[in-house]
Amino acid sequence: MISSIGNWFNTVALLDYISGTPDNGIEEKGIYVSLVLVFAFLPQFLISPIAGVVADKFNRKTIMIVSDLVRGCLALGFLAILILRPESIASFYIIETLLYSTFAFFSSAESAIIPSIVRSSDELYSANGLGQITWGLMLAVGGFLAGWVIAYWGYEAAFILNSLTFFFSAFFIWRVRYKEKAEEGIQGTQKKSIRTVFKNHWLELKKGVSYIINDRYVIALLLVKPGWALGGGAILMLHTIFGKDVFKAGSEGISILFMSRGLGVIIGGFLGQWLVRQTSRINVLWIISALFILHGLFYASFSRMPDLFYASLMLIFATAFSANLWLLSQVTLQEIVPNELRGRVFAHDEGLSTLTMMVSSIFAGWALDQQVNPRTIALTAAIIIACSGLIVAIALVTRFLPKRVTKDKTD
Repeated sequence: MISSIGNWFNTVALLDYISGTPDNGIEEKGIYVSLVLVFAFLPQFLISPIAGVVADKFNRKTIMIVSDLVRGCLALGFLAILILRPESIASFYIIETLLYSTFAFFSSAESAIIPSIVRSSDELYSANGLGQITWGLMLAVGGFLAGWVIAYWGYEAAFILNSLTFFFSAFFIWRVRYKEKAEEGIQGTQKKSIRTVFKNHWLELKKGVSYIINDRYVIALLLVKPGWALGGGAILMLHTIFGKDVFKAGSEGISILFMSRGLGVIIGGFLGQWLVRQTSRINVLWIISALFILHGLFYASFSRMPDLFYASLMLIFATAFSANLWLLSQVTLQEIVPNELRGRVFAHDEGLSTLTMMVSSIFAGWALDQQVNPRTIALTAAIIIACSGLIVAIALVTRFLPKRVTKDKTD
């Protein structure tokens, strides 16, 4: 999670730079800002199926370390472009695409390795909850500091800090000690050549897809993140527009909104610790339906707030609920999906959510360039998210989704 601080330095710096600094010549701000997110989401969508197979066939810890080292080197590319070709916006997008292509391998391995480290279902709940709280803390710290670092030390400092955090992350992951369970079947495949793995790639991918489509409960859980992302892509890119243009607070305004998201994730992490334990007697999809609706209501309130303070407050509450959408769907999938398929299932989870976030951010950017009021776009995104919750509730009431209260125990 250390690398998350650098990620947010990088994200705020790119969004601030590309959204219209006086010397970059950008007039159509909306679509250029949305492209920052598109080039983060698109490679994850395209690479995730491959990354999932790799995560199921090779040592996951090694994958995470190598991914961090590669990302640390790539992050320095932003600094090189800023020094050598600051006017080349396309070059920033290229480096970002490579950075997030590598992240797809890291993310699939990270989600799949957690159940191998913990010893029980209770520890699985705690590990995911702690991971969410830590991620939120890194977002809050990174988001808060980013605007001030950019204002006082410039974009160069933000990009350097981004690179260093990846190297620190690789070091701490290297120090993690755990033992793969013999029955999990990964150890026997680690020595296979890359050629052999990719020769069987389509067969392995087919196994994962077959598992998913034969279980409507798993399908529903895999659609939770994309259901949020239908409006979430717009929400993320609108942080930049609200911070700089609506509330006239510059890069500091952007960082305050990202910090508010981080605080919401932290609060949501403590709420999630309680919620995941209710799923032993309440269908988790009912809880997810309520979280969708509550998030939509609070984000709709965010879109109408008169100033940055009250908007940040609404964003904290909205994010506290949306963070638990991700937590509950992830924990439940980790419990019920067999280890040998876990990497592939989470790769599809990541791919679907990034695809919908990409589409959402593109439409939001296009709407901005058509002179649609940012508040109207934010309200529309909130309504879409709330409707996702209503759809889940209707599917449960009509019994289209099966009743599945008792979950399988973690191996």
